[in-house]
Amino acid sequence: MSANINFFLADRVYTGDGRCLLNTAVGVNAHSGIIEALLPAELAPNAHYQPGSLTPGFINAHGHLELSHLHGHFPQHTGLVPFLEAVTRSRGADHATIEKHMQAAELALKAAGTVGMGDIANTTASIGIKRSSKIHFHTFVEVFGMSAQGWPAGLERGRPVLEAFQQAGLSVSLSPHAPYSVHPELMQHIGAANAGQPISIHMQESPEEILFFASGEGAFPSFYQNLGIPVSIPEPGSSSLKATLDALPAGQRLLLVHNTCATAADLELAANSGRDVFWCLCPGTNRYIENRLPEVPLFRRYPDRVLIGTDSLASNGTLSVLNEIQQLLQADPELDPALAIQWACGNPARFFNWPDLGALAPGKRPGLLHIHPGQDGSPFGPGSNVQVME
Repeated sequence: MSANINFFLADRVYTGDGRCLLNTAVGVNAHSGIIEALLPAELAPNAHYQPGSLTPGFINAHGHLELSHLHGHFPQHTGLVPFLEAVTRSRGADHATIEKHMQAAELALKAAGTVGMGDIANTTASIGIKRSSKIHFHTFVEVFGMSAQGWPAGLERGRPVLEAFQQAGLSVSLSPHAPYSVHPELMQHIGAANAGQPISIHMQESPEEILFFASGEGAFPSFYQNLGIPVSIPEPGSSSLKATLDALPAGQRLLLVHNTCATAADLELAANSGRDVFWCLCPGTNRYIENRLPEVPLFRRYPDRVLIGTDSLASNGTLSVLNEIQQLLQADPELDPALAIQWACGNPARFFNWPDLGALAPGKRPGLLHIHPGQDGSPFGPGSNVQVME
């Protein structure tokens, strides 16, 4: 065994693929960061031991770096439409302010153990940070256009942003914002334009979204009217999820984000749709905006298809994936911590096609985190925290 290998030992090793190993040392190449070996603890007598758990680096599947300057600007528990109204009024700021807060957010992400991120962008503001960051980013360039007449303009606004990320050599794809803000024809064009690239879309975030698609009523029509934006009312009895799935091509790799109001029937519909569907849970933001969470036990039926995100600092107090894991475990005491780590590591690595990340396995370079135990001694209980193992 090479002398350049550092061995780390803890009470548990969560490998990122749903397993929890005991009495296991993780060997990491000191120069490259590549995992060299997982050995029985007795075969690594000089391993550095700390109580707690070892995990791969986290992949934050959904965030908005561009909104970092809005940290703490909005009250909690207002509901989705008032929150959208507030963001629409407030998101503008000078470039220096936005840049400064994005830089601070990127540092916070690294300190929280983030090695990869799916990030929503409406502008080119984050290109410089992403080009220089050690975090793997995939950028979803978000487009809007809810009326039959106005959606082509929304597509044209997104294309220069997409091309700028492509020219910078960054991983990027076009994505619809949400079913309530993207016309089905625009959804079809996005699906056709992506050529196998992943798509992200905010989905079933609020009862208002469900009502809008079921009856054309609720807060959304007046929201668009106040903004002076024409909107096409969905057919009565329709569903935001079904409308999205129907508009996208078979095989489309699709990340449905939030799913706060999703039912067992919705999950089954998506799983059997012929689209390559994953779900992203962002409990911190769900609580911040709607003061409610998805039915977490429903998602355990699809263990290989769930990811975790933090959303933005406009709607969350932290960009810590560990904080999101803690909230999921609290909401669903039957959720296996090893599965929660899989949702934060192995599943998103597969969704974003980052084969080096997501698992503690020889040959990979996923980053290594030490999670100090909680105040009650549990692996991820209150008071547990992340240490990035360099």
